[in-house]
Amino acid sequence: MKIRWIALLLALLCVLPALGGCAADTVEIMRYGESSVSVNMYRYWLASYKGNFMYTFSDATNTDAFWDTVLYDDVTAEEYLNEIVVANVKRTLLCMELFRQKGMKLPASVEEEIDTYIDELIKERAGGSKNVFNEELAKLGINVFWHTVVGDNPQRLRKTLELARSRADIIITTGGLGPTCDDLTKNIIAEAMYALAN
Repeated sequence: MKIRWIALLLALLCVLPALGGCAADTVEIMRYGESSVSVNMYRYWLASYKGNFMYTFSDATNTDAFWDTVLYDDVTAEEYLNEIVVANVKRTLLCMELFRQKGMKLPASVEEEIDTYIDELIKERAGGSKNVFNEELAKLGINVFWHTVVGDNPQRLRKTLELARSRADIIITTGGLGPTCDDLTKNIIAEAMYALAN
């Protein structure tokens, strides 16, 4: 299970920076090679880890007193969580750069797993509402400024992707109703990102 989470986190981290970002003023917080992590991405991961921690340990309370609790060697619960997140983000940043350098692509099964995970997040954490999910993301400084619907037309998809890249730091796409043989979204994005990386 731990390997699945690491693989999923790695996959998400490889996809998000390659596709851009949703916050208007993205500030870089970490860089390795040509790959970077923005403050908003870091805040998202920190909040996600914190939420998973609170969900996993039902006896933990999301209070200042809890996060100020010393766990070991004068390290508080908050400092411990930050250490874990920083270490994982650094490892992921290294993997992102290696993916980029080697021109690697995620297998379709991993992309499907990411899509499923995002759907589960929306269902479990936002009651199935994308609007509620977006409101929660906005609290983290991740804002949806544009939403565009494009039919299965390669030229329009390419133009829409170029426009999105010009006005956003992160671009999140879906392939309509789900992964089907005639879905063009993944292939067009892969082509665009491959061209961008070379």
